[in-house]
Amino acid sequence: ENSIIHNVSVEFIHCDILDETAWGPIPAVHLLISNPPYIPERQKARLDKHVRDFEPGTALFVPDKDPIVFYKQIGLLAKKKLLNGGKIFLEIHHDFSKEIIKWYQENGFSVELRKDFSGKNRMIRAFRCSFSLNPVFIHRQHCSGSQFTRHPHNGYHVVDGNIFICIDHDGRLFPFFGQERYELG
Repeated sequence: ENSIIHNVSVEFIHCDILDETAWGPIPAVHLLISNPPYIPERQKARLDKHVRDFEPGTALFVPDKDPIVFYKQIGLLAKKKLLNGGKIFLEIHHDFSKEIIKWYQENGFSVELRKDFSGKNRMIRAFRCSFSLNPVFIHRQHCSGSQFTRHPHNGYHVVDGNIFICIDHDGRLFPFFGQERYELG
C-alpha cells in the first residue's frame, strides 16, 4: 500500500527470517532496516491495550528464552546479503541493548547505539567491518579501557595492546571487538 501511495517500485519478498533456507530469493542489499519483534512473552500483560489488541502477536513477541533471536538472524542474513559498505538499522528493546550490541560486535559488526525521546536505548546502526593487515611490524601500544590510538604510520587502532582495524565505506576507521583479533608481540 505504501509503495503505491508514494509511487515507488518495491519488490516484496515474503520469507521466514528464522529459516535460513528461505533466504535464497533475497538479493544483496545496501540497507537492512527492521523493527523486528522484541517484546518477551512474559511482558505481554504489561503492554498497553491499544498495542496488545491491535497488533498481531507475531509482530510483537519473542520467546522468553531467546529475546534477541530476530537480531541474530538479521545479523546472519547481513553477513550473507549486505553489500560492502552496507548498513543495518534496527529498533531494539532497551532491556536487551547490551546483549544485542555484544552479539553484533562479536560477529564482525561495528555498532552505534541511539536513544529514543525518553532517553532509552532504542536503535542501533551497524555495519560490517573490512579487515586488512599491513605487513609492517608495529610495536605494541598500551591503552586503557576503551581508549583508542591511531598509529601515526598506518591508521590501525590499538586497544589494550591488541590491534584492530575496521573501515566503513567512507574510509573512516572504527574500533572492532569481534572474533578476529590480531595481537602484536
